[in-house]
Amino acid sequence: MRRQPFIVGDWEVFPLEGRIVRDGRSERLRPKAMDVLCLLAASPGEVVERDTILGEVWGRTAVTDEPLTATIGELRRVLGDSRSNGRGNGRGNYRYVETIPKRGYRLVAEVSESASQQVAQADASAPEPVAAGRGRGGRTWMLAAGVLLVLGTAALTLLRYGGDDASAAPGSIAVLPFAVQGGAEADVYFGDGLAQEILTRLSTIGGLRVVARHSAFEFRDRADDLAAIRNSLQVDAVLDGSIRRDRDRIRVNVQLVDVASGYNLWAQTYDRRIGDTFLLQTEIARAIASQLSVKLAAGATVPPAKAPDGEAYIAYLHGRYLFETARDENGLREAVRHLEQALAADDSFAPTYAVLAGTWIRLADYGAIPATEGYGTGRRYARRALELAPDLADAHVVLGWASLYYDWDWVAARQSLERALELAPGDSFVLTANAALNFHLGQFEQAVALAEMAAERDPLRASPHFNLAYFRYNAGDLEGAERALDRVQELVPAYPGAGLLRVQIDLARGDLMLAESRVESGPILGPMARVLVAAASGDGETARTELAGLEQQYADTAAYQIAELHAFLGDSDAAFEWLERAWDLRDPGMTDLKIDPLLEPLKGDPRYGELLSRMGFESSRASP
Repeated sequence: MRRQPFIVGDWEVFPLEGRIVRDGRSERLRPKAMDVLCLLAASPGEVVERDTILGEVWGRTAVTDEPLTATIGELRRVLGDSRSNGRGNGRGNYRYVETIPKRGYRLVAEVSESASQQVAQADASAPEPVAAGRGRGGRTWMLAAGVLLVLGTAALTLLRYGGDDASAAPGSIAVLPFAVQGGAEADVYFGDGLAQEILTRLSTIGGLRVVARHSAFEFRDRADDLAAIRNSLQVDAVLDGSIRRDRDRIRVNVQLVDVASGYNLWAQTYDRRIGDTFLLQTEIARAIASQLSVKLAAGATVPPAKAPDGEAYIAYLHGRYLFETARDENGLREAVRHLEQALAADDSFAPTYAVLAGTWIRLADYGAIPATEGYGTGRRYARRALELAPDLADAHVVLGWASLYYDWDWVAARQSLERALELAPGDSFVLTANAALNFHLGQFEQAVALAEMAAERDPLRASPHFNLAYFRYNAGDLEGAERALDRVQELVPAYPGAGLLRVQIDLARGDLMLAESRVESGPILGPMARVLVAAASGDGETARTELAGLEQQYADTAAYQIAELHAFLGDSDAAFEWLERAWDLRDPGMTDLKIDPLLEPLKGDPRYGELLSRMGFESSRASP
């Protein structure tokens, strides 16, 4: 693997400095991205297999190829290597890194030695001058001193950043839940909440990959297991800490650790009034950004809202903790209670409104309240949050989600979600929401790229990998869809929808026998799979019998899915009747109307075009 400076295309690459330079402009590369570039540059014009890259760069610790795919995307972005820049060379339209399907990648740009490297080689090959009357002793002493200086500098670098990743500061971080010392078990929300707020603030940094809460918090009480953290989360550094509460004061101990070497990169202790907790999280985020040699985005250098009342902030942390962890109606209603307490103490703190907005929408998604009530209330709270703090990403993403899945207002959804992405480019849910928007509008390449980034940031959560699998399937990448599904079922073997998607992939390949073996039981998805397999095998009678059972039991909860099956069976009139029912019910499945392959038989029917228009797809500026 190259480690001396070299030139690739019109960029000069400095591996040991972690940067590339063109026309006087310098760009940073994360350590893994630089390693991949150096590995490809060692064999220019040749295909480097995926397994080879994963083995050399990730040490065969990557459980999927998602980190590699995301890293290639990062390289292309930093190098300015895209299909749309009009500078393609005929090989996949990429000027630098070409994807070789089913194999790996090839560096297609010309590679040569840099001027600085040529000078270094010339210096090394020149005869050594001998000073008159002093022999070689003086120069030898100076050379030894220079070696000691270089070794000392290298040692400091290794202490700071660890061995293999010494070429640049850490480019990825996991924030673990803070332990609450001397408190009751119920106080766990305080440690989790503070860690969550720091994580959220760090997610505003575009050049830093921050692992999402779900995956990072899997390592609760396991901060010392650095090998597992590195292998599972693919991060360079981990932040953990502890909190001790004493009446109206808190002491917070935090440390930033290099996961490769185990060395502390930074540690600090803070003593504050409990009412200063909100300001403390910003102070810690700034300190971490400084240690990682990155800059906080403009929206993060200043808190997105004014400091709240201390009692209000504690209630807010409790409510947000419940919002993040509740999996039923009771937990969500308890979150609402704490958040409303926070507003009663301080009704000017914008993040409280944003989390309340998300909680009401989730209550509707769980079926606990009518969609009109949940989404309507959520929208009002999100707008109030933005009145108080226009740059609050959490409020923008909730408003965009409501526009996408309830209002079906694609333009408004894009405005809100793109603004959220500008403010929090590293937030997993923001990435997921933007991926979903692009997917529903048929922009599969952007959807897949964003979904890959979301999965990379939340590697231990099944849902981002399932989204990625579904998007790849619809984009025609069946192998990529299967790889993502493999990861889904490693994490959650009985993940809802995974079996049905496997069946659809098998049928797309024409493998009916394998599809039949994959059919699983389940209240809606099982019968759907049986209908698809029966129809594909020519057994229309069995397919329609199964479909009739779905109609009897799930007319109000699966109207869109029933329409899909009628379309697949060629029953166009029935399909449109059920699509109209899905419209009336505000069935979220309707967002797939434009791109759903099961609806392909309907696309020549004028009624389909009218429905697309009614859904707003034709008027959307994002529509291809």
